[in-house]
Amino acid sequence: MTIRGVRGIAIAYVRRDYLIKADVAKGINITEYSDFHDIDPQVPLKYECVAVHLSLTDIESLDQIYLTEGSTRFVEEARKYPPPFRNLLRISSRSPLEHISLDEAFGVPYLAVVKRPHRIMFKNLTGGKVSILMCPTYAPFHHRAHTIKAIRIIPYMNRILAVREVDAERTAFNRDPIYVVEMYDIIPSGPVQTEQLVQPVDRGKISMNGVWTHIYISDPGVPPSEDDSILPRLRKKSAEPPKPLPISVFAIRTRDDGIVRLTLYPSASCTSSRPRRPRTRRTPPAPYHAGASRTDTPLECGVPRPSGRPAPAAVRGALGRHPERAARGEHACPARRGDAPALGAARGLARLQGGRWLYGRLGAPPPEFEAEAFAWDDTIGRLCVALASSMKVQVYDFARAPRTDGNGQRMPVPLLLHPNPDRVVPHDERSNGRDAMDCA
Repeated sequence: MTIRGVRGIAIAYVRRDYLIKADVAKGINITEYSDFHDIDPQVPLKYECVAVHLSLTDIESLDQIYLTEGSTRFVEEARKYPPPFRNLLRISSRSPLEHISLDEAFGVPYLAVVKRPHRIMFKNLTGGKVSILMCPTYAPFHHRAHTIKAIRIIPYMNRILAVREVDAERTAFNRDPIYVVEMYDIIPSGPVQTEQLVQPVDRGKISMNGVWTHIYISDPGVPPSEDDSILPRLRKKSAEPPKPLPISVFAIRTRDDGIVRLTLYPSASCTSSRPRRPRTRRTPPAPYHAGASRTDTPLECGVPRPSGRPAPAAVRGALGRHPERAARGEHACPARRGDAPALGAARGLARLQGGRWLYGRLGAPPPEFEAEAFAWDDTIGRLCVALASSMKVQVYDFARAPRTDGNGQRMPVPLLLHPNPDRVVPHDERSNGRDAMDCA
């Protein structure tokens, strides 16, 4: 992510702290509280959302120091260079902050974070004040509690996708909450802080599927505006940009630990305007729209007790699980601090294809292998695993070798995605693409 002309990596996180410093002496470890479940803290807490930017140029400079990392000489030499981390923002609140989303909106980097229970805060990372979006109550259940469970910025729409849990009335026949998938227009950051009640531009309702936890939304897969890698450069030369990837919502259903998946399929938005003579032969790119109301029928692709966490992806999602613990009937992923990005405590990779689960070992992990976080990118077939006892990240590459010509030279990157997501994940209006969906 490029911020103020500096190319780097943006990192955002939420941390908890004691509201009253005297409570530290009580010996209560607030870091043990769950990040995925409602908590009733024993002492008052405050929450801080912190965003930093890691300059790639500064990191490369530090990498050129050929000394033992962490040694006294290395630290003395590293102090001569500019610090790689630069603070971008810090948002403090007494209400819980959670569910961060980093992406571009209106062509600039944006951060979105949820302020419980029904507010979404936006911040332009290049400047401006915080803007707050208040989500209205769902009309049939306006008197019940509404809680935001997941968000994701959709760059090509300048909107944000939100999944909310509505505490419906418990009856003898239905004790499950209702989940609402909504799309909101992002409130731009301005010179002053604003707070507005915004109605959703699209909404879809899902019910009678149990209680959902650990809800994730896949990345839209839109490259940054200043990305100069080979694929965006080739796409800019094409007559029309490719269709965006589907947006998938994954969740764990508590009644059987099954995986539930919803899919939003982008479609071209046809707008009518006054006819005019074209100035160039190139066809203007068609805008795309992903509707939240097209997710009424979810796909239940979970097997009983998978003992894992979903790694969200647009087309080929993954499931991390621990085979030994699953055989003993233990849940492999206890809700704890640190496993928020995707999975926790897993040793294998599982995917559903052709109606059956396929498993793959991640190399030969050591006996003390304990994963803190997973990051899965299905567009390049790469899995990054952060270990609990190490500061390094293990990278597993599942992609095939690049195609080469007769001289051994790498062939150009094609303009079309292969396999085509529209064929791998066909869309059926009646079944929402459930007939031949590839859950991997």
